[in-house]
Amino acid sequence: MVDPDVREALLRSARRYLCVVEERRHVARLHAQGMSQRQIAAKLKTTQPRVQRILGDIGEVEEQGVLEPRPEEMIKRAFVEGTDREELVAALIAYPHTESREIPNTFDGVVPGTWNEVAGAHAAGLLTDEEFARICAARDRVK
Repeated sequence: MVDPDVREALLRSARRYLCVVEERRHVARLHAQGMSQRQIAAKLKTTQPRVQRILGDIGEVEEQGVLEPRPEEMIKRAFVEGTDREELVAALIAYPHTESREIPNTFDGVVPGTWNEVAGAHAAGLLTDEEFARICAARDRVK
């Protein structure tokens, strides 16, 4: 059993992460509807520079499917919302995981793969050893 204080800290962290993801999606959706950065900022009660930063971040990682649910989001959402763990494990097994890859011509340029998100969630205590082992076993069968 996880210490209650640790669980509360994990919940706070997961909620913050999910708020950021939802804000990014909201900004992207309004931008796709043709709204200007100022209009988006006014509608979302934030600043235009923040909207600009979010759109820049989305543009940089859009190829990774930033607007599609990634493993980290699935895991944290399940933790916060109490989603059925079997459904979560099944979704993570079915997910087309990627490995980290280096960015050419940079010193420290690495784009983390989605598998890092699963391993990181396990290390943080968001996935049990048994859940992680099942996901690993299924992933190894696919390789």
